[in-house]
Order: sequence, then C-alpha cells, then structure tokens
Amino acid sequence: AFRPRDAMFYACTGRTFNGKKAAEIGMVNYSVPLKNLKKEVIKLAKELMEKNPNVLRGTKHAIRATQNMDWTAAADYLAAKSAEIKQRDAARGHDAYAEGIRQFIDEKAYKPVFSPYHGAAEGKAPAKLPGRKRAAAARGTGKAGKR
Repeated sequence: AFRPRDAMFYACTGRTFNGKKAAEIGMVNYSVPLKNLKKEVIKLAKELMEKNPNVLRGTKHAIRATQNMDWTAAADYLAAKSAEIKQRDAARGHDAYAEGIRQFIDEKAYKPVFSPYHGAAEGKAPAKLPGRKRAAAARGTGKAGKR
C-alpha cells in the first residue's frame, strides 16, 4: 500500500519517480517497460472482460467502502451489495449468484470468478441499465454513474 509517509515525502520534495519506483512504494500494482505497455494493458483488459461486470463493480465498491468498517458493519454492507448484484444480474437476464452456487457445489465446474461475462468473447461492452441517467440527475451529479 502507498504509505502516507511516502506520499508526504514526494509531495513536500516535489521529486519525481518512474514506474518501477511507483511499484516499489506501492503506488501502483506493477510496472512494465514502455515497449510492453500496450500488450500488458490489452492482456489485463481481456482478463477483466471475462469477469461479470456487476461482480467487479460490487467488489470494487465493497473493498473501498469496508476498509475502515468493523466486522459487523462490513458484513451488513456486503450482504446489501450482494443483493444489489443479484438485482442487476436479474435485470440483464443472468443469475451469476445461482451460477456461482451451482459451480461451487459441482467441484468440476467451480471457477472462483464465475463464468465469463456473456459477450466478452465478441468484445461487447456490458449493456447499460435503463434509468441510470435519471438516477444521476436525481443525485445532481449530471453524469450517469459518476459520484
């Protein structure tokens, strides 16, 4: 993790650093040479496209939201987030929860990240849920999905 002490050092000194140093101090996950950057980005993008987008979205929000919670609050939050994922998948006609349980019970089919997102093989992006713009307007953000 990027330590507050490192943040303070670089913010106060104004010193710059390269990608390798950024990885070393935990500011980024890893660093690759510039000549390999595009290849690595495409590889990572393909890997992420195989995942259920709602599960990824829920996971990101859950990790960020529960960092400073106690066990009980985190468990309550995660239960609510799980219900949200189920609802979004149902709106798209896909039940990742039931599929995950089925895969867990059938050891031969078990894959920790469920099945690939339907459409990933064709390079399709996930469909947007109806009403997202209206919800954003109601929040006053002006952009769907941005906070």
